[in-house]
Amino acid sequence: MLQSPFKFLDSYTKDDRDIFFGRNREIEEMYQKVFESKMLLVYGISGTGKTSLINCGLANKFEDSDWLPVNVRRGRNVVDSLERELKKVALSKIQSAVHSPQSEKKDLPPGQIVKALQSIYLDHFKPIYLIFDQFEELFIFGDREEREKFIQIVKAVVGSDVQCRFIFSIREEYLAGVTEFERLIPEFLANRMRIEKMTSKNAIQVIEGPCKVHNIKVEEGFSETVLEKLSPESAEVELTYLQVFLDKAFQLATDKNKEKPGFTNELLEQIGDVSDLLGSFLEEQISALDDPETGLTILKSFVSVKGTKRQISEEEIIEFSQTLGNPVGRDELKDLIQKFVNLRILRDKDESGRYELRHDGLATKIYEKITLVEKELLEVRQFIDNAYSNYEKRNVYLSVEDLKYIALYEDKLFLNKKLEKFIKNSKKEIQKAKLRIRNIAVAAAVALIIVLSGFAIWALKERTKAISEKRIAQANNFNFVAKEVVDQDPTTALGLAEYALTLDTTNEKIKDNLRRIYYDNSFYKIVGYHNDGINSVAFSPDGKTILTGSWDNTARLWDLEGNELQVFKGHEEGINSVAFSPDGKTILTGSHDETARLWDLEGNLLHLFKGHEGGILSVAFSPNGKTILTGSFDKTARLWDLEGKELQVFKG
Repeated sequence: MLQSPFKFLDSYTKDDRDIFFGRNREIEEMYQKVFESKMLLVYGISGTGKTSLINCGLANKFEDSDWLPVNVRRGRNVVDSLERELKKVALSKIQSAVHSPQSEKKDLPPGQIVKALQSIYLDHFKPIYLIFDQFEELFIFGDREEREKFIQIVKAVVGSDVQCRFIFSIREEYLAGVTEFERLIPEFLANRMRIEKMTSKNAIQVIEGPCKVHNIKVEEGFSETVLEKLSPESAEVELTYLQVFLDKAFQLATDKNKEKPGFTNELLEQIGDVSDLLGSFLEEQISALDDPETGLTILKSFVSVKGTKRQISEEEIIEFSQTLGNPVGRDELKDLIQKFVNLRILRDKDESGRYELRHDGLATKIYEKITLVEKELLEVRQFIDNAYSNYEKRNVYLSVEDLKYIALYEDKLFLNKKLEKFIKNSKKEIQKAKLRIRNIAVAAAVALIIVLSGFAIWALKERTKAISEKRIAQANNFNFVAKEVVDQDPTTALGLAEYALTLDTTNEKIKDNLRRIYYDNSFYKIVGYHNDGINSVAFSPDGKTILTGSWDNTARLWDLEGNELQVFKGHEEGINSVAFSPDGKTILTGSHDETARLWDLEGNLLHLFKGHEGGILSVAFSPNGKTILTGSFDKTARLWDLEGKELQVFKG
């Protein structure tokens, strides 16, 4: 039986030179650009054939003696994957990463990578081309530390004289992430090439070129009709859909004539509707399974939270299926994976034992079937995985806010033992930190009491010796607290006035005198206070009062003399943000209890704003005072009217 000359969802390799058509101009442009700089950034939307253009088109422009390609996918970590791929092509031994009792593995430093590349060049005496396909995976799955290490490696290689060039292939919607690289390597974006969708004229070559090579007869008008079916209102063609269509057409043609299949217009009628080739293909394959629901659950595990494909191991698939409440056994999983490999939905496992979808187009179709709840679980799971990776490298546990975020989903997640232990230990560390803070506060309070007590005893003795009965009588008559005494030594004046009050606790003149000393010397300013840290402050529009919001669950209104005018109580957790209305007649508070509250200046609650799924970090009035805006830890901002009705959600 004749083998199909079409690639279905696979990319072209160097061995496919005879059947790779329609990209001559792009191949020439890429060949020129690859010599203009040590770095070339290739970008375009999914399905434009970036990988094929590099691994087939560009690769075949080089003689074997001028081209040593090293293909790198991120895997679990781009630096680890780079080191692993370099060791594969090295003939001389490359120094491994340094091991120590404190860490399981340390990455090769940038200088060591440069030495490894120089060694590989001398092994083969060929220029090295490091090709990073699906480069967006670094921004979807990687953390800041991984990116920073990789940037340092690129910078070191580019700055060296080693015969090595970089080719990065990335989906253009993730191009903004590359600006992080540009800050340290200004020339990173200087040499780039956008891959456009293929024109209908060139797409005809994609259809007829391979057919001519394999002696498949193409009826006149067949190619034009195919392209009209696939792109009825556009001069550009979706190459992914074209390959799927041609593969299907070839299967039907060989069913009719195995020895001499042909592409006829009659065959087009038999194929029928082509509006959603990938979706239809996927539906057909899933429906044909003995257990379609389990099959779909497994396929969902191959899709990232951004809707792109991802590499994943069998163990991770099992954990994922348990998280979605549809656990799959290991034997059943192996059977289904093999079926998906045979159906050309999955690629067979790589050297790291990881599988992936054959194309991002499939990931897009599967992502459409993932529910909102499942997407949230995926986000939380990836958050935990990234946090654990950070813990392994820097021994940093989850924060209080992290644990609050996870808590909403913790009973729905299935986590392996190492992640469960990580979360449990994070909670213990939080408790230890709280205990340490409390102990420090208690110790500080005890120390302060001891110091003040000692000072009070000393002061009392000194006063007893210094103050005669006459002075005491004068104190009772308030003549002893002369203004110069208050001005020159307010602390002594305060002590004497307090002592006088102990002699006559009902004497209103002594009390008035004591208040005057507080007032004149700002001692009164420590009388009113919050019971915990203050998170937010605001001036009233007229500037005559201030508002404070505290972790003690209250907001407080003060005059500029420090007098507490009102306490606003009702929140169940700390207040993160406060604001005055433009007319100064109402105030707004936002709390970690996921609510915002509108109050009058008398402390009466006017309206409760409830709907966020995380603590409210920021609140604001509109300039006309008719709407309010709240920003939350749940990654949304929400617009409300003054009656508490939600007008709009800002998410993204």
